[in-house]
Amino acid sequence: MALQTSGTISMDDIRDEMGETGEVNLRDLASTAGFSTPDLMSDFYGYSHVASTPFGVSTRGFTKNHACGLNPTFTTYYHDGDEDYPLVGDNVYTNSTMTTTPTNGWYQHEDSFAIQLVSGLVLANQEC
Repeated sequence: MALQTSGTISMDDIRDEMGETGEVNLRDLASTAGFSTPDLMSDFYGYSHVASTPFGVSTRGFTKNHACGLNPTFTTYYHDGDEDYPLVGDNVYTNSTMTTTPTNGWYQHEDSFAIQLVSGLVLANQEC
């Protein structure tokens, strides 16, 4: 469950959200969350620590065939699914903190499949 979006956030709140135990410091927590320095407690407003899985995608295409025909120069995106590559129903993000979704369209990923994304949600996953 995400941290609150206002009010006081404690180190214990952040540690619990991230599933950490024992002694922690703000720098380590912020680094794990993908935040850059300076380290601020306020960076964690609304933060949700859901494990993300990195994978490579091509430039966005307008159709599946367009995406599959693009030069496979891959950019790292992230998804919240349990597999190596996203499946229908998984959410895809452009950053490891999973706060920004890619532009709608079709993307070829490293496994020679194309995924259709709308607001980050995988609607289709088809072989190229």
